[in-house]
Amino acid sequence: MRETLSPQPRMLINPAGTEGLYTTWQFSQGVRVGEMIWTAGQLGVDGEGRFGTTLEEQARLAFINLRSVLEAGGSSLADVVELVTYHLAMDELPHFAAVKAEFFPQNYPTWTVVGVTALALPELLVEVKAVAVVGSGLPQNAEPADA
Repeated sequence: MRETLSPQPRMLINPAGTEGLYTTWQFSQGVRVGEMIWTAGQLGVDGEGRFGTTLEEQARLAFINLRSVLEAGGSSLADVVELVTYHLAMDELPHFAAVKAEFFPQNYPTWTVVGVTALALPELLVEVKAVAVVGSGLPQNAEPADA
């Protein structure tokens, strides 16, 4: 006999200040189904709409925005299992990695780096998206498997 799975509700995640993106561009910053969260690409822009001027500033703002989306969905950066980043300048990857280490100092998620020729707006240098499993984060002092 085949087991029937009950449908899980979809929760749209749009933190305060991102409502305009939802209505104008018609996408959510994140979507949660069950214990999984998928995020849209997060950008290096602050709450006032100002872009970071350097890769490091944009990366930091993108990770802050990512954290905001995850927290609005009941999760955290510790729950990230997959990270995908899009870069205009692959030669600046070490600078990006240094900022990433501020937000993911251990228990690293998977990471895919994609070089691109353009992003959605000409001011952008990097974009960050993630998949998280709510509650999966290891405590900061826990040893990862096969470390």
